[in-house]
Amino acid sequence: MSNLRHLQENFQTYLLGESEDFVDEVIASNTAIPQERLNVYHEAYYLRLIGILGADFPILKKLIGEDKI
Repeated sequence: MSNLRHLQENFQTYLLGESEDFVDEVIASNTAIPQERLNVYHEAYYLRLIGILGADFPILKKLIGEDKI
């Protein structure tokens, strides 16, 4: 398996909340540790899914309620 494919699969596994192993692949910056940097992507992925839910299924999103999302 290519290194890129391996990284992509590990990243996806991280985003889906199935493993924290990908944190070891991320380099810290001067302003954030790897976990903080990855949380940006994790939250953006989650918020994008909520946005899609609201756009495609607005009644379902309303039934679920903003406080449950």
